[in-house]
Amino acid sequence: MTTAAIFTIGDEILIGQITDTNSGMLARALGTLGIRVSRMTSISDNRDEIINCLGKALKENDLVLVTGGLGPTKDDITKDALASLTGSRKYVTHSGQLQVIHEFLHFRGLEMLDANRAQADVPDSCEVIVNRRGTAPIMVFRTETDGHKCTLYSMPGVPFETEAALPDVLEDIKLHFGVAEICHRTIMTYGLAESALSKLIEPWEDALPPDIHLAYLPNPLTGVRLRLSIYGGTKAEDKARIDAELAKLRTILGSAIYS
Repeated sequence: MTTAAIFTIGDEILIGQITDTNSGMLARALGTLGIRVSRMTSISDNRDEIINCLGKALKENDLVLVTGGLGPTKDDITKDALASLTGSRKYVTHSGQLQVIHEFLHFRGLEMLDANRAQADVPDSCEVIVNRRGTAPIMVFRTETDGHKCTLYSMPGVPFETEAALPDVLEDIKLHFGVAEICHRTIMTYGLAESALSKLIEPWEDALPPDIHLAYLPNPLTGVRLRLSIYGGTKAEDKARIDAELAKLRTILGSAIYS
């Protein structure tokens, strides 16, 4: 099945100055397409670290989604790092994004500065999805390393811009990767600690088919939530298979299951 890695870039996230909401937003959106997220990582504003982390992810995943580091100031270095990573030979001006920048600034009565104009310049190794909510375009890099193909989407870090860009990004993903299925089923238990619950259902868990994945999600107020998942199957069939396993579990746990 298609796998994806999500990265946020910015020291402001790593020092706790702002909270990363983009990663969860992207993960939920990818889940609707049946894409499994393999990791979420925050990277500092360091060129070498960006290149090293993203370069490794491009070799291990089908998709890499990156937000942040695309502003007009000198600490926004994502675009230069991606140009180097993807072997860009030069920058070209994207007229559609330049027009949006002009309208964006004119509407606010602001002067067009060289730094603003430069945001419409993109590496020649990328395709562009115009950002109509801000000045930094969404850049799409289609890479191939040792026969492994991966697509990287570089998106603005401002959450409302990321959210606005998502429909276009998802359409591009569907066009090139299609849509798969992910089935999750959850039950809630109470009165058993996670360790005791694990011991009690160990024989049942060991007998689960290899494509059915179990996760323990404890909460001191609501009890331990058990989630069963199947990735990349057919949702109706997967739901029936999971329900059959949950029926076996109910005979073991009885009244400890409340939802």
